[in-house]
Amino acid sequence: MIDVGRVGEVLKRLGITITEVTKERAWALCPFHADTKPRNWFIRYKGPRAGQHYCFSCQNGGSLAALASHVRSIDIDEARVSLGYLSGVDIPEPEEIPKVIRAEPTSL
Repeated sequence: MIDVGRVGEVLKRLGITITEVTKERAWALCPFHADTKPRNWFIRYKGPRAGQHYCFSCQNGGSLAALASHVRSIDIDEARVSLGYLSGVDIPEPEEIPKVIRAEPTSL
C-alpha cells in the first residue's frame, strides 16, 4: 500500500502539488491539461487501487508509472525505474533481471 506521504513526495518531484487529502485520495490540478479546479484530478493512496489517478475533466487516468511517463516525457519502463528511485525502492538494472523464456506453442 502507498501512503499519502510517499505519494505526495513522488508528486512533488513530478511538479504536482497536492491541494487536498481525503479518506483515500489526494487531489491536485490535472497535469494533462490547463486545469483550474483541483477537485477534478485525484490519485488514490490507499486500498487495492493505490497509485491510480483520474481526471473528471479530460478523462485521463492510469497508473502512477503512466503519470510519470507523461509528465517526464519518457517511456513507461523508464518511468517505472524513475518511480523506484523517487520512492526509495531498489529497482534492478535491466541486465540484472532474469529473462523469462516462453515456450513456443506446439502445432497439432
